[in-house]
Amino acid sequence: MKIRFWHQKHFKQYLDRNWQRLYRLAYAWCHHPQTAHDLLQETLSKTLREHHQFENDKTLDVWLYKVMANCWRDLCRQQRESVDVEQAGLASNSNLETDQYHRELKTNIHQAMRMLSMTHRQIITLVDLEDLTYNEVADILDIPAGTVMSRLCRARRQLKELLLQAGFHSAEQKPIVRRIK
Repeated sequence: MKIRFWHQKHFKQYLDRNWQRLYRLAYAWCHHPQTAHDLLQETLSKTLREHHQFENDKTLDVWLYKVMANCWRDLCRQQRESVDVEQAGLASNSNLETDQYHRELKTNIHQAMRMLSMTHRQIITLVDLEDLTYNEVADILDIPAGTVMSRLCRARRQLKELLLQAGFHSAEQKPIVRRIK
């Protein structure tokens, strides 16, 4: 399906509504604001150039994620190393103790995510944060759905172990990692 003029208008509206979500995904993969912005720009540029590859049987989200995954692979090949970023504070309306817990949790989650392989980071962000199905993730990453499930299981287990090592295992604390699907 080609994006005709009126489709381009709808596509632009879609991007306006979903830009922040796409940016969050890019940031989750690279952990650097400027790199995430560049990745998103490259994704959108490639998407607009290659709009003729969009197929009716794919949702626009899945197609964009697939393009972004390919752009990210290209960028990783070019840079061969990832860049760290300072952690932003977590705003909250609750008490100081809860705020401190959330800041520590956020910092530990970001650190643990950085320690995961790119493959595991992509699987977790696509399934748990973007709420995509295993089949959609398989299509995005060009791997079988069974591989998605096994990698997701290993990634969640590794993330949980990293968080437990960081000290987030107290019984009075809320669960850190929960099963989404």
